[in-house]
Amino acid sequence: METFSNLSPGAVRYDAMTAIVAVDYPLFERAASLRRSESAKTDALLYQQRAVDEADAVYRATVEAYAQLYLTTQHIELMADSIARARQLRERAKSLLEIGQISNLTAAQWQDQALAIEAQLLDLDLQRVEVETRLKLLIGDTTSEPLEVAIDFVSDSYRTPTEITKESLDRAALYEQRSRLTLDEVRAQRRPQVLVSAFAGVANDATDESFGIYGLRMSLTLPSLNSAIARSLSAAELELEEASRARAEAARQLRERETLRTLSLAAAEKRIEVLGRATFVAKQRQESIARLVAAGARTESDLLDAAAELAKRESDLAGARVERWKLQRLASRP
Repeated sequence: METFSNLSPGAVRYDAMTAIVAVDYPLFERAASLRRSESAKTDALLYQQRAVDEADAVYRATVEAYAQLYLTTQHIELMADSIARARQLRERAKSLLEIGQISNLTAAQWQDQALAIEAQLLDLDLQRVEVETRLKLLIGDTTSEPLEVAIDFVSDSYRTPTEITKESLDRAALYEQRSRLTLDEVRAQRRPQVLVSAFAGVANDATDESFGIYGLRMSLTLPSLNSAIARSLSAAELELEEASRARAEAARQLRERETLRTLSLAAAEKRIEVLGRATFVAKQRQESIARLVAAGARTESDLLDAAAELAKRESDLAGARVERWKLQRLASRP
Protein backbone atom coordinates (compact mmCIF):
# COMPACT_ATOMS: atom_id res chain seq x y z
CA MET A 1 0.00 0.00 0.00
CA GLU A 2 2.83 2.39 0.78
CA THR A 3 4.55 1.68 -2.49
CA PHE A 4 1.27 2.38 -4.38
CA SER A 5 0.85 5.67 -2.49
CA ASN A 6 4.33 6.82 -3.40
CA LEU A 7 3.70 6.09 -7.06
CA SER A 8 0.27 7.67 -7.14
CA PRO A 9 -0.36 10.18 -4.43
CA GLY A 10 -3.84 11.09 -5.68
CA ALA A 11 -6.79 9.36 -7.28
CA VAL A 12 -7.07 12.13 -9.89
CA ARG A 13 -4.20 13.90 -11.59
CA TYR A 14 -4.36 17.04 -13.70
CA ASP A 15 -0.68 17.32 -14.55
CA ALA A 16 -0.55 14.62 -17.27
CA MET A 17 -1.94 14.32 -20.78
CA THR A 18 -2.66 11.10 -22.63
CA ALA A 19 -3.76 10.54 -26.26
CA ILE A 20 -4.88 7.07 -27.29
CA VAL A 21 -6.18 5.74 -30.63
CA ALA A 22 -8.04 2.40 -30.40
CA VAL A 23 -8.98 0.08 -33.31
CA ASP A 24 -11.43 -2.82 -32.98
CA TYR A 25 -11.38 -5.55 -35.62
CA PRO A 26 -13.74 -8.51 -35.56
CA LEU A 27 -12.19 -11.79 -36.65
CA PHE A 28 -14.07 -14.27 -38.86
CA GLU A 29 -16.47 -11.52 -40.00
CA ARG A 30 -15.47 -11.28 -43.64
CA ALA A 31 -18.66 -13.08 -44.73
CA ALA A 32 -20.81 -10.52 -42.91
CA SER A 33 -19.88 -7.72 -45.28
CA LEU A 34 -20.63 -9.98 -48.24
CA ARG A 35 -24.03 -10.85 -46.81
CA ARG A 36 -24.89 -7.23 -46.21
CA SER A 37 -23.76 -6.36 -49.74
CA GLU A 38 -25.95 -9.11 -51.19
CA SER A 39 -28.85 -7.96 -49.02
CA ALA A 40 -28.49 -4.41 -50.32
CA LYS A 41 -28.42 -5.69 -53.91
CA THR A 42 -31.53 -7.77 -53.29
CA ASP A 43 -33.39 -4.76 -51.85
CA ALA A 44 -32.39 -2.74 -54.92
CA LEU A 45 -33.66 -5.50 -57.23
CA LEU A 46 -36.92 -5.66 -55.29
CA TYR A 47 -37.35 -1.93 -55.76
CA GLN A 48 -36.64 -2.37 -59.46
CA GLN A 49 -39.16 -5.21 -59.61
CA ARG A 50 -41.84 -2.99 -58.08
CA ALA A 51 -41.11 -0.40 -60.75
CA VAL A 52 -41.37 -3.11 -63.43
CA ASP A 53 -44.69 -4.31 -61.99
CA GLU A 54 -46.08 -0.77 -61.99
CA ALA A 55 -44.96 -0.25 -65.59
CA ASP A 56 -46.47 -3.60 -66.56
CA ALA A 57 -49.81 -2.65 -64.99
CA VAL A 58 -49.84 0.62 -66.93
CA TYR A 59 -48.94 -1.23 -70.13
CA ARG A 60 -51.75 -3.74 -69.70
CA ALA A 61 -54.26 -0.99 -68.95
CA THR A 62 -53.10 0.94 -72.02
CA VAL A 63 -53.43 -2.09 -74.29
CA GLU A 64 -56.91 -2.77 -72.90
CA ALA A 65 -58.06 0.84 -73.35
CA TYR A 66 -56.55 1.03 -76.85
CA ALA A 67 -58.31 -2.20 -77.87
CA GLN A 68 -61.63 -0.99 -76.45
CA LEU A 69 -61.34 2.33 -78.27
CA TYR A 70 -60.54 0.60 -81.56
CA LEU A 71 -63.38 -1.87 -81.12
CA THR A 72 -65.88 0.83 -80.23
CA THR A 73 -64.82 2.86 -83.26
CA GLN A 74 -65.24 -0.23 -85.44
CA HIS A 75 -68.72 -0.85 -84.02
CA ILE A 76 -69.73 2.71 -84.88
CA GLU A 77 -68.42 2.37 -88.42
CA LEU A 78 -70.08 -1.03 -88.90
CA MET A 79 -73.42 0.42 -87.79
CA ALA A 80 -73.32 3.14 -90.42
CA ASP A 81 -75.40 1.09 -92.88
CA SER A 82 -77.92 0.13 -90.19
CA ILE A 83 -78.24 3.75 -89.06
CA ALA A 84 -78.85 4.91 -92.61
CA ARG A 85 -81.52 2.25 -93.12
CA ALA A 86 -83.09 3.10 -89.75
CA ARG A 87 -83.46 6.74 -90.74
CA GLN A 88 -84.91 5.75 -94.11
CA LEU A 89 -87.35 3.45 -92.37
CA ARG A 90 -88.55 6.24 -90.07
CA GLU A 91 -89.07 8.57 -93.03
CA ARG A 92 -90.81 5.85 -95.02
CA ALA A 93 -93.06 4.98 -92.09
CA LYS A 94 -94.04 8.64 -91.81
CA SER A 95 -94.76 9.02 -95.53
CA LEU A 96 -96.70 5.75 -95.83
CA LEU A 97 -98.74 6.62 -92.77
CA GLU A 98 -99.68 9.97 -94.28
CA ILE A 99 -101.04 8.36 -97.45
CA GLY A 100 -102.76 5.60 -95.50
CA GLN A 101 -100.79 2.61 -96.81
CA ILE A 102 -99.85 1.42 -93.32
CA SER A 103 -101.62 1.58 -90.00
CA ASN A 104 -100.60 3.61 -86.99
CA LEU A 105 -99.50 0.41 -85.25
CA THR A 106 -97.20 -0.60 -88.10
CA ALA A 107 -95.75 2.90 -88.32
CA ALA A 108 -95.13 2.93 -84.57
CA GLN A 109 -93.40 -0.45 -84.77
CA TRP A 110 -91.16 0.73 -87.60
CA GLN A 111 -90.27 3.92 -85.79
CA ASP A 112 -89.56 2.05 -82.56
CA GLN A 113 -87.30 -0.35 -84.44
CA ALA A 114 -85.41 2.53 -86.05
CA LEU A 115 -85.08 4.42 -82.76
CA ALA A 116 -83.67 1.32 -81.07
CA ILE A 117 -80.89 1.17 -83.69
CA GLU A 118 -80.14 4.87 -83.27
CA ALA A 119 -80.08 4.47 -79.47
CA GLN A 120 -77.38 1.81 -79.88
CA LEU A 121 -75.28 4.33 -81.80
CA LEU A 122 -75.67 6.89 -79.00
CA ASP A 123 -74.55 4.29 -76.45
CA LEU A 124 -71.49 3.54 -78.57
CA ASP A 125 -70.67 7.26 -78.87
CA LEU A 126 -70.83 7.61 -75.09
CA GLN A 127 -68.69 4.51 -74.63
CA ARG A 128 -66.12 5.87 -77.05
CA VAL A 129 -65.84 9.13 -75.12
CA GLU A 130 -65.28 7.27 -71.85
CA VAL A 131 -62.68 4.90 -73.30
CA GLU A 132 -60.90 7.70 -75.12
CA THR A 133 -60.68 9.72 -71.91
CA ARG A 134 -59.20 6.77 -70.04
CA LEU A 135 -56.65 6.15 -72.80
CA LYS A 136 -55.62 9.81 -72.83
CA LEU A 137 -55.00 9.68 -69.09
CA LEU A 138 -52.81 6.60 -69.53
CA ILE A 139 -50.70 8.07 -72.34
CA GLY A 140 -50.61 11.59 -70.94
CA ASP A 141 -52.51 13.25 -73.81
CA THR A 142 -53.98 16.55 -72.64
CA THR A 143 -55.32 17.72 -76.01
CA SER A 144 -59.00 17.87 -76.92
CA GLU A 145 -58.46 16.27 -80.31
CA PRO A 146 -60.02 12.82 -80.82
CA LEU A 147 -57.62 9.90 -80.91
CA GLU A 148 -57.18 7.95 -84.12
CA VAL A 149 -56.42 4.28 -83.50
CA ALA A 150 -55.49 1.48 -85.89
CA ILE A 151 -54.46 -2.14 -85.47
CA ASP A 152 -52.37 -4.21 -87.86
CA PHE A 153 -53.86 -7.68 -87.58
CA VAL A 154 -51.49 -9.25 -90.11
CA SER A 155 -48.28 -8.28 -88.34
CA ASP A 156 -46.06 -11.25 -87.53
CA SER A 157 -43.73 -9.38 -85.18
CA TYR A 158 -45.26 -10.88 -82.06
CA ARG A 159 -43.78 -13.76 -80.15
CA THR A 160 -45.86 -16.78 -79.31
CA PRO A 161 -46.13 -17.81 -75.65
CA THR A 162 -43.68 -20.68 -76.24
CA GLU A 163 -41.06 -18.15 -77.34
CA ILE A 164 -41.51 -15.90 -74.33
CA THR A 165 -38.58 -15.68 -71.93
CA LYS A 166 -39.03 -14.35 -68.46
CA GLU A 167 -37.20 -11.06 -68.88
CA SER A 168 -38.50 -9.26 -65.81
CA LEU A 169 -37.25 -9.98 -62.31
CA ASP A 170 -39.01 -12.64 -60.29
CA ARG A 171 -40.26 -10.99 -57.14
CA ALA A 172 -40.90 -14.28 -55.37
CA ALA A 173 -37.31 -15.40 -56.04
CA LEU A 174 -35.99 -12.11 -54.72
CA TYR A 175 -38.01 -12.41 -51.52
CA GLU A 176 -36.69 -15.94 -51.08
CA GLN A 177 -33.13 -14.69 -51.60
CA ARG A 178 -33.60 -11.95 -49.05
CA SER A 179 -35.09 -14.41 -46.54
CA ARG A 180 -32.11 -16.71 -47.05
CA LEU A 181 -29.71 -13.84 -46.44
CA THR A 182 -31.60 -12.91 -43.28
CA LEU A 183 -31.35 -16.50 -42.07
CA ASP A 184 -27.61 -16.56 -42.79
CA GLU A 185 -27.23 -13.33 -40.85
CA VAL A 186 -29.05 -14.74 -37.81
CA ARG A 187 -27.04 -17.94 -37.96
CA ALA A 188 -23.84 -15.91 -38.09
CA GLN A 189 -24.92 -14.06 -34.96
CA ARG A 190 -25.09 -17.37 -33.07
CA ARG A 191 -21.49 -18.28 -33.83
CA PRO A 192 -18.74 -17.44 -31.33
CA GLN A 193 -17.56 -13.88 -31.87
CA VAL A 194 -13.90 -12.97 -31.51
CA LEU A 195 -13.01 -9.29 -31.28
CA VAL A 196 -9.44 -8.02 -31.34
CA SER A 197 -8.87 -4.54 -29.95
CA ALA A 198 -5.58 -2.72 -30.34
CA PHE A 199 -4.69 0.68 -28.94
CA ALA A 200 -1.67 2.90 -29.04
CA GLY A 201 -0.95 6.41 -27.83
CA VAL A 202 1.38 8.79 -26.14
CA ALA A 203 1.42 10.22 -22.63
CA ASN A 204 3.10 13.27 -21.18
CA ASP A 205 3.55 13.72 -17.41
CA ALA A 206 4.41 16.70 -15.21
CA THR A 207 8.16 16.40 -15.93
CA ASP A 208 7.48 16.78 -19.65
CA GLU A 209 8.63 13.27 -20.24
CA SER A 210 6.75 11.47 -23.01
CA PHE A 211 6.27 7.76 -23.29
CA GLY A 212 4.26 5.45 -25.53
CA ILE A 213 1.19 3.46 -24.57
CA TYR A 214 0.08 0.44 -26.55
CA GLY A 215 -1.70 -2.81 -26.02
CA LEU A 216 -3.66 -5.65 -27.58
CA ARG A 217 -6.86 -7.18 -26.23
CA MET A 218 -8.94 -10.12 -27.47
CA SER A 219 -12.50 -10.82 -26.35
CA LEU A 220 -14.70 -13.87 -26.96
CA THR A 221 -18.50 -13.94 -26.80
CA LEU A 222 -20.86 -16.91 -27.06
CA PRO A 223 -24.20 -15.60 -28.43
CA SER A 224 -25.49 -19.15 -28.99
CA LEU A 225 -26.66 -19.07 -25.38
CA ASN A 226 -28.88 -16.03 -26.09
CA SER A 227 -32.54 -17.11 -26.21
CA ALA A 228 -33.58 -14.01 -28.17
CA ILE A 229 -31.25 -14.97 -31.01
CA ALA A 230 -32.67 -18.50 -30.94
CA ARG A 231 -36.18 -17.11 -31.40
CA SER A 232 -34.97 -14.90 -34.25
CA LEU A 233 -33.44 -17.97 -35.89
CA SER A 234 -36.72 -19.85 -35.73
CA ALA A 235 -38.60 -16.89 -37.19
CA ALA A 236 -36.04 -16.55 -40.01
CA GLU A 237 -36.32 -20.25 -40.86
CA LEU A 238 -40.13 -19.99 -41.05
CA GLU A 239 -39.86 -16.89 -43.21
CA LEU A 240 -37.53 -18.67 -45.63
CA GLU A 241 -39.84 -21.66 -45.82
CA GLU A 242 -42.80 -19.39 -46.56
CA ALA A 243 -40.81 -17.53 -49.23
CA SER A 244 -39.84 -20.86 -50.84
CA ARG A 245 -43.48 -21.93 -50.98
CA ALA A 246 -44.45 -18.54 -52.43
CA ARG A 247 -41.83 -18.93 -55.15
CA ALA A 248 -43.06 -22.42 -56.04
CA GLU A 249 -46.63 -21.11 -56.17
CA ALA A 250 -45.56 -18.19 -58.38
CA ALA A 251 -43.82 -20.62 -60.76
CA ARG A 252 -46.96 -22.77 -60.91
CA GLN A 253 -49.17 -19.77 -61.63
CA LEU A 254 -46.77 -18.61 -64.34
CA ARG A 255 -46.97 -22.00 -66.05
CA GLU A 256 -50.76 -21.90 -65.82
CA ARG A 257 -50.87 -18.40 -67.31
CA GLU A 258 -48.67 -19.43 -70.22
CA THR A 259 -50.80 -22.52 -70.84
CA LEU A 260 -53.99 -20.47 -70.62
CA ARG A 261 -52.53 -17.90 -73.01
CA THR A 262 -51.68 -20.62 -75.52
CA LEU A 263 -55.18 -22.11 -75.27
CA SER A 264 -56.75 -18.64 -75.51
CA LEU A 265 -54.84 -17.87 -78.70
CA ALA A 266 -55.92 -21.16 -80.23
CA ALA A 267 -59.54 -20.51 -79.18
CA ALA A 268 -59.38 -16.99 -80.63
CA GLU A 269 -58.22 -18.39 -83.97
CA LYS A 270 -61.12 -20.85 -84.04
CA ARG A 271 -63.60 -18.16 -83.00
CA ILE A 272 -62.38 -15.87 -85.77
CA GLU A 273 -62.84 -18.67 -88.29
CA VAL A 274 -66.38 -19.46 -87.13
CA LEU A 275 -67.43 -15.81 -86.94
CA GLY A 276 -66.00 -15.24 -90.41
CA ARG A 277 -68.35 -17.89 -91.78
CA ALA A 278 -71.26 -16.47 -89.76
CA THR A 279 -70.57 -13.00 -91.16
CA PHE A 280 -70.55 -14.39 -94.70
CA VAL A 281 -73.93 -16.08 -94.11
CA ALA A 282 -75.40 -12.89 -92.60
CA LYS A 283 -74.23 -10.89 -95.62
CA GLN A 284 -75.84 -13.37 -98.01
CA ARG A 285 -79.05 -13.20 -95.99
CA GLN A 286 -79.09 -9.41 -96.18
CA GLU A 287 -78.61 -9.53 -99.94
CA SER A 288 -81.42 -12.08 -100.23
CA ILE A 289 -83.81 -9.98 -98.16
CA ALA A 290 -82.86 -6.89 -100.19
CA ARG A 291 -83.95 -8.73 -103.36
CA LEU A 292 -87.20 -9.81 -101.66
CA VAL A 293 -87.87 -6.23 -100.56
CA ALA A 294 -87.30 -5.03 -104.11
CA ALA A 295 -89.78 -7.66 -105.28
CA GLY A 296 -92.32 -6.59 -102.65
CA ALA A 297 -92.23 -9.93 -100.82
CA ARG A 298 -90.58 -8.55 -97.65
CA THR A 299 -90.77 -5.23 -95.84
CA GLU A 300 -88.01 -2.73 -95.21
CA SER A 301 -88.31 -3.56 -91.53
CA ASP A 302 -87.03 -7.05 -92.33
CA LEU A 303 -84.15 -5.54 -94.27
CA LEU A 304 -83.25 -3.37 -91.28
CA ASP A 305 -83.21 -6.46 -89.07
CA ALA A 306 -80.91 -8.19 -91.54
CA ALA A 307 -78.58 -5.17 -91.63
CA ALA A 308 -78.47 -5.04 -87.83
CA GLU A 309 -77.72 -8.77 -87.69
CA LEU A 310 -74.89 -8.34 -90.18
CA ALA A 311 -73.47 -5.44 -88.18
CA LYS A 312 -73.60 -7.58 -85.03
CA ARG A 313 -71.78 -10.44 -86.73
CA GLU A 314 -69.13 -8.11 -88.09
CA SER A 315 -68.74 -6.53 -84.64
CA ASP A 316 -68.29 -9.96 -83.06
CA LEU A 317 -65.66 -10.81 -85.67
CA ALA A 318 -63.85 -7.54 -85.01
CA GLY A 319 -64.02 -8.24 -81.26
CA ALA A 320 -62.45 -11.68 -81.75
CA ARG A 321 -59.63 -10.19 -83.81
CA VAL A 322 -59.02 -7.50 -81.22
CA GLU A 323 -58.96 -10.12 -78.45
CA ARG A 324 -56.33 -12.09 -80.36
CA TRP A 325 -54.36 -8.88 -80.88
CA LYS A 326 -54.44 -8.16 -77.13
CA LEU A 327 -53.17 -11.64 -76.33
CA GLN A 328 -50.34 -11.20 -78.82
CA ARG A 329 -49.40 -7.79 -77.45
CA LEU A 330 -49.37 -9.02 -73.87
CA ALA A 331 -47.35 -12.06 -74.91
CA SER A 332 -44.73 -9.82 -76.52
CA ARG A 333 -44.49 -7.45 -73.56
CA PRO A 334 -40.93 -6.04 -73.73
